[in-house]
Amino acid sequence: MRQLKTRQRQSGMVALFVVMFSTVLITVLTVSFIRLMVQEQQRASNNDLSQSAYDSAVSGVEDGKRVIRAALNGNTRARQAIDQQRCDTVAAAGIVDSTRGETVIKTNGGSNTLNQAYTCVKIKAQTDDVLLDLPDSQSTVVPLMSAAPFNSVQIEWMRKKNDGNDVASIETPTTGDLRSLPSKSSWNVNAPGLMRAQAILPTKATISLTDLDSSQVSTNFLRPSIISDGAGVTPVIRSALRANNDAGSQTTVNAVPCSNSRYRSGDYACRAVLKMNGGAVPAGSRVAFLRLTSMYKASAVKITLKQDNATVKFDTVQPEIDSTGRADVIFRRIKSRVNVGFNTDGSFVFPEHGVDITGSLCKNFYVTNNESGSSGSSCTP
Repeated sequence: MRQLKTRQRQSGMVALFVVMFSTVLITVLTVSFIRLMVQEQQRASNNDLSQSAYDSAVSGVEDGKRVIRAALNGNTRARQAIDQQRCDTVAAAGIVDSTRGETVIKTNGGSNTLNQAYTCVKIKAQTDDVLLDLPDSQSTVVPLMSAAPFNSVQIEWMRKKNDGNDVASIETPTTGDLRSLPSKSSWNVNAPGLMRAQAILPTKATISLTDLDSSQVSTNFLRPSIISDGAGVTPVIRSALRANNDAGSQTTVNAVPCSNSRYRSGDYACRAVLKMNGGAVPAGSRVAFLRLTSMYKASAVKITLKQDNATVKFDTVQPEIDSTGRADVIFRRIKSRVNVGFNTDGSFVFPEHGVDITGSLCKNFYVTNNESGSSGSSCTP
């Protein structure tokens, strides 16, 4: 009888331990599950706030564009706000109001339920370079307005950007003459694009039609040639050419060695510099331009102005806007380059063609001494 009671007591203790262990296990699992739910909820909330903070920073960039446009239109208050390099640039320019040092972002209904604002916007009007992404066979006209005189323009292109246009390593475009312009079908798909650079580099603040018909205007084809890790910068110096002279109007194909090591490290593979034959473009010139066309494939391009070997800054050509946005207690900061005065944003439209048609084109030409005009019939396209 005593043994039976002992067994029952032991069985009861085992059952009690099982219940206690199961309770602890279920409690741990429940707490862990609740913790995971809370963490996921916090993560989702932080992601939403991070996106809202980014949107606030983008709003700061858009208002920064308004400040730049006002400065270009002669608003001295906006220009002074840019030059002061303070966080309240937008408010100091008189574009929007600020509260406690930040600009609150509201919805269309005037609500601020998301607690969004941008806290700091700075604009760097003078930049060391202009960065472009040129589509295949499309042109971009860049105004060469500088903060100081310059006598050369350096062009770099073909950079690894982790997009669909990237290759593992660049290769020679074609075999044969390095100064030729082959057909697109014969161009190596792993080669850099060919750059057509058309420059207007006047040495005066104003120019006439006679000035345009001079060596101040030139067209050069910058053709990638030998691929070498030690490739340097190719100088291109134009002699005195005139556009109304048949010989002078001929363009030049310049062989430009490109570097695979620079490309693989994230730098620009090909480098060429257009050097002026004499004189320099004055600071703030509004009549100096560079028209670039990437042929055979798209290209990432970097343009730098130089006076001899020293870099000259662009002045309000592609300003950099540094904007910090906030949503509740989450902050995001972005830097954005803004194209001013180019056709890439529609403010300086330059046509690609004189005539653009989808079908055939037919023209009649007549040489006649009949003052009333030609007597021929119209052609049929």
